[in-house]
Amino acid sequence: MAISTDYVEIDQAQVLECLIRGAGFHITEKKAALDTDAEKWSQETLTALRTLEQASINQPDGGLRVLVGDTHIKLRGSIWELVQLGLELTLEHEDPTGMFLALGKAVRGISDKITRIKDPIQLLVVKAIASVTSAKKRSGVILAVPEASVAEIHSNLVDKQSLPAVPTNLLEILASLAGQEIISEIYHEGRGPYYAVTF
Repeated sequence: MAISTDYVEIDQAQVLECLIRGAGFHITEKKAALDTDAEKWSQETLTALRTLEQASINQPDGGLRVLVGDTHIKLRGSIWELVQLGLELTLEHEDPTGMFLALGKAVRGISDKITRIKDPIQLLVVKAIASVTSAKKRSGVILAVPEASVAEIHSNLVDKQSLPAVPTNLLEILASLAGQEIISEIYHEGRGPYYAVTF
């Protein structure tokens, strides 16, 4: 099964702005100046992204390594999208004070989960779960089940991740990811399982 290995290069000087804007925040220079830990946590965020850049799941097939540049961060497109989805799921939009602290901690947690994924199919399954749960959160509707069902994951893999076929061992992949505590398996009043990414 062919998995896209398209990469995105993000200018290190613009990565924080991209992440903050992608998570739905609008930080003015005045608000950023109020955050006394901005520099420390900006560095923490960049360090976590550099760790992701060197993770085995980010490396191209064939054993070649991604070369680290001084001014850009190079990630698989699916990893960059998963980081952005993770921020949507973890950050709250109320108070921008402490934004850099929240961003640094969130990116570090997301990076820790992603670096434990060793298989590109697992990466796409995790991304599908995050995509489904993020869409439910953005809908603003209070749902009885905010997590992703197997059917929703299946649909997302085909429709959004453009897989030609869903892996026949999807349930085994989900069980493995849950066993590694990359995702959570949840039941509601005997119904389920449902899945959520635990960042």
